[in-house]
Amino acid sequence: MNEISSIVIAFCEGPHDVAFLYRILRSDCYKLFNEKIELLPFPIKEFIKNGYKNIEKYEQLKMDALKNSNIPNKILYKDNKIILLYAMGGDSETKDISKTKRIKLIEKLKVTRTNDEKSFNFQGDPFLDNQYKYSFLFFYDADNNAKLQLDKVNKYLSYLAKRKYYVSHNEIVSIDSESYGAFIFSKDGNIGNLENIMFEIIENEENSNIIKEAEEYLKFIDEKRYKNKISIDYNNCIEKVKKKKSNTYYRKKSILGIMGQLQNSGASNIVTIEHSDYIKLNKNTVTKNIVELIDFFNKS
Repeated sequence: MNEISSIVIAFCEGPHDVAFLYRILRSDCYKLFNEKIELLPFPIKEFIKNGYKNIEKYEQLKMDALKNSNIPNKILYKDNKIILLYAMGGDSETKDISKTKRIKLIEKLKVTRTNDEKSFNFQGDPFLDNQYKYSFLFFYDADNNAKLQLDKVNKYLSYLAKRKYYVSHNEIVSIDSESYGAFIFSKDGNIGNLENIMFEIIENEENSNIIKEAEEYLKFIDEKRYKNKISIDYNNCIEKVKKKKSNTYYRKKSILGIMGQLQNSGASNIVTIEHSDYIKLNKNTVTKNIVELIDFFNKS
């Protein structure tokens, strides 16, 4: 950890993205950091600690807000590089881009490089000399339009650069002393999502019978029941059926969920992605997309 000179922050949408990137990075010999916070490089250690210090008026917070948003979902490291993986959720609808989660986190991290009164107290630490660099990487599903996802990234970059800025898929650019990059998960460069890349690996001869049987099982989906959930009518203290806010059916996620139960009862898709041998990342058999992802991190 004493040799770290590159700090990479990866903004993912959800925990499945984090799990898959974690799995890919492990295949490239990155190690999981699971030790005490005090063993982290000084800027990261102080950044995480300040996430607690800056929480004021605990009594005013809702229970689900009692968390430190500075803490990443995973931390990995290799050689002189440390990578922090964050599951950020969807983009905020706020019109004020400075209040979005990604920008707020970037600006809190960037302040660790300054020596003004608002910065963290890094006095006496070797990192005070700024002998390290930050890279901020944005990961999105293409969904129905990869260009729209890139537009989101470029709004962030334009705000940070204070001028119109454009980055394309699998590209990294420099703004001031930081690097920024975008990677869009897709099946053809235009539409798709993370599962398209993941299933390029999963859909092989070894797994073909399991996938076929999982698809047969999924024929039992009842559309009416799929779109509903159980809620509580507190006036009468009874359960009632309520429509879900979101009821999109994701075939590949469902198949992976079924497959996971054959190796680990009760496992979530996150556990399956992180540990299952349905996903094999042997260097001789990895797909073009996996190679691109590894290279994307290596050039950050």
